[in-house]
Amino acid sequence: MSDYDIRENGAMVHRLANLHGDIQIGANSRIDAFVTLSGTVRLGANVHIATGACIFANSAPVTMGDNSGLSPGAKVFTGTTDPRLEGPLANPQRSECMTRLGAVTIGEGSVIGTNSVVLPGVKIGTNAMVGALSLVKQSIPDHEVWVGSPARFVRIREPL
Repeated sequence: MSDYDIRENGAMVHRLANLHGDIQIGANSRIDAFVTLSGTVRLGANVHIATGACIFANSAPVTMGDNSGLSPGAKVFTGTTDPRLEGPLANPQRSECMTRLGAVTIGEGSVIGTNSVVLPGVKIGTNAMVGALSLVKQSIPDHEVWVGSPARFVRIREPL
């Protein structure tokens, strides 16, 4: 018996993955164990979400293009809370508690490195790459490699 549920379109979802909300998974994509996808998430074909990666799209949608991926432990957020809020108002499910909201798009062929964080409103271009342990606070153009905290441009990534 496999640990993956194989869907009609060939997508594979591990039995220990947590999917909540409006999740669309493209053909031949793979979602590994201990992944959390919540909110409105659109995954293209051949997308890989590795172990421990999370997409929190409760405030706005997240879209990942074909052949893109999240490496182990990568996190994508479409809303952040104000740390000054306390008590019952500090609820990330309530939009009035959110200080930064925005859809996130990860372009076709792009990869987000291990344990990186992508903040709300960011667009990662086609064939772009984010290095491990990076904090992405701004959009990244097509074919660029960014690394660091905060992430910064380091070089051009040759098209495939």
